[in-house]
Amino acid sequence: METSCPGRDGPSADETPSEASGETAVARAEEAKRKEEAAKVAYTQAAREADAGRLDAALELYRKADELVPAAAPKFNVELTLDKLERFAEAEWTHRHRPRAIGEPSVPRVASVLGRARAAERHGP
Repeated sequence: METSCPGRDGPSADETPSEASGETAVARAEEAKRKEEAAKVAYTQAAREADAGRLDAALELYRKADELVPAAAPKFNVELTLDKLERFAEAEWTHRHRPRAIGEPSVPRVASVLGRARAAERHGP
């Protein structure tokens, strides 16, 4: 006998609400763990790509890691990679619009990104 209807969010008639929410919590925890592991893999691979000078590939992998599990480190590395690619205006926009982590220190390198972007705007390509 099937105990639940497809597309229905609540517990079935013979299932207590705590059992249903427990299973849902376990599923959410498993999904979060899967995303965290995939983000770690993407971030590690991005660092390798950056070290090898493959900055376009590194940028996409840093973005993928941040999409999976938003965090300060991949966001910051997106900014730095854009800087290295000399995409200064995009680096500045990314810096200005990314959410800040609580207690995140001011990073001097990002200030240099902003300075180069402004210089590029003043002097042209």
